[in-house]
Amino acid sequence: MINLNALQRVLPISGLEAQWVGIIDGFSDKPRKDWWQESIQYLEPPAAQHVPYVDAQSAMALLFKHQGMSADKAKAGDAWLELKGRQDSTQCVVFYDYLEMNADECIPVPALIQFLREKKLVSDEVGDFLDRSVATVAVVQIFQGPDNWDTPWSIATLPDEPPAKAMIEFVPGPPGDVDDQIIPKFEAWREFIRPIATVLENALGEPVYYFKVQDCDTDDDSAHRFLVLHWLCTCWPESTYVKFLVSSIGAKDVEDLKAALINPNNYTQPFKMNDAFIGIEPRACRFEYFPPKARKSVGIVFSTEAARTSAESLLLQKINCDALIIAPPDLVPDDWVHGQQGVRSNSLRC
Repeated sequence: MINLNALQRVLPISGLEAQWVGIIDGFSDKPRKDWWQESIQYLEPPAAQHVPYVDAQSAMALLFKHQGMSADKAKAGDAWLELKGRQDSTQCVVFYDYLEMNADECIPVPALIQFLREKKLVSDEVGDFLDRSVATVAVVQIFQGPDNWDTPWSIATLPDEPPAKAMIEFVPGPPGDVDDQIIPKFEAWREFIRPIATVLENALGEPVYYFKVQDCDTDDDSAHRFLVLHWLCTCWPESTYVKFLVSSIGAKDVEDLKAALINPNNYTQPFKMNDAFIGIEPRACRFEYFPPKARKSVGIVFSTEAARTSAESLLLQKINCDALIIAPPDLVPDDWVHGQQGVRSNSLRC
């Protein structure tokens, strides 16, 4: 029987779905008023890694288009194949996406930036901006949850293993890309997994599945992440995501993985059943790229010690901007006034 330690190393600590930790605008030619404007999304890394990840192929396609290169996927696809060939197999990860079971592989953002610089696929200015954005995302305290409301984590300080409550997933409906045919399949799977959940609870001394009260509009399921994965393997065995999981743990096939997911001997990571509606959530950093010569001014206003941490994180995100800080002098460190992290200048007013 395979064990699932390797599986934990390709899953985020906050839950099965990697959270957005950074969003970069400014590389799209779509109007700013369009909320669906193209952007680059930085993703939460797998457990025990401390740099953001990215869908490198999509990011390159957008960057190439911004710089006037061919925007078609083939251009980015050729570059991606070369970049992927340089990566250690442990760094290429397919993350679970609630709406897309055939998501593309993601890699650490620094690996993408190094490749773009080496191949001169982006200007030095764009490379510098991306470097600064990664440095910011790594240190800003953005993750909060039931275990750390008062002391948020940054990517750099994320625990190497999921907290016990984070092993439980909120399940308001069938996880995955849902259509009318999926719902009855999910209901059948719930009935199949119900006695298995009872066996697991008896063996482990802790519930692994909370089944919602029938016909209650305010109640939902909560389940151990292994059981959610069991559902995904049952419904989408040929998906990119499930095939990645099978490969990651060295399973013979998807049935081998499914057997491991309901074996009580594999539940070695501490877990605690809870209402998973509120879990570990980040406040994603927001960046906008401006060419170095395009002077952009922003204002940051605060008046209390408690607000200074948020003001500092906002300041770090205003790369290549002129920041006007309006705050009591004793709350503004000298390095804020003289500039930091790519913010060209800071003005102080009382």
